[in-house]
Amino acid sequence: MDPLIRSNPLLAGRIVNSSMAGGIVMFAIVTVVFVHTGVVKTNSESAPSLLLALGAVALFGIIAYPLLRRSMLGKLRARFEERSTSEIDPAELAPTFHTLTLIGAAMAEGFGLFGTVVLLITGQWAALAAPIIALIALAFLYPTERRLARFTTTITNPPWP
Repeated sequence: MDPLIRSNPLLAGRIVNSSMAGGIVMFAIVTVVFVHTGVVKTNSESAPSLLLALGAVALFGIIAYPLLRRSMLGKLRARFEERSTSEIDPAELAPTFHTLTLIGAAMAEGFGLFGTVVLLITGQWAALAAPIIALIALAFLYPTERRLARFTTTITNPPWP
């Protein structure tokens, strides 16, 4: 592992998260320009089905991510309880924290990019809400020391019995 990453375990997650956000922004800007200027011919007939699919993707993410997160936290909590020591190093939990953050970020990015594609195909400006929502989700998922500390506290002192 790179010494810079080892000394700052959140750096890789920050780079990935920022890159995802940048990709969404760039693709959305290009799409808006293309649709607004008429460079691409849009097909509004497919809008209802594509907007419905976009809603289904959003609903899936809203349901699946918390379930996955809770499952992973439960498994980590069980491993923590098996230990003889009560201390846990946040760096030890960083890989799982990164995995959960990356999964959530990938789901948000997929939703945002799909919304941008829907706008590109249909010309329906309502689809532009998807990349905006995705960027907000990525901002909430941005790896910080505070989020890693809260994640560690959740493992060592879970809110459930």
